[in-house]
Amino acid sequence: MSLNILLLENEYWLQEVVRKQLTSFARNYLKLPQFLRNLADWDATRKSHSVIWST
Repeated sequence: MSLNILLLENEYWLQEVVRKQLTSFARNYLKLPQFLRNLADWDATRKSHSVIWST
């Protein structure tokens, strides 16, 4: 009986861990487009500056 309870608690704990991992992954994944936009903006800014310097 105690083994069954232990297994159930373990399963619940695993589900919690997986759920937390997925939530944090999803949160980071949703931040990714913003990060890529910032990167693209930075790249465009850098290129426009290099054009100014090269002339």
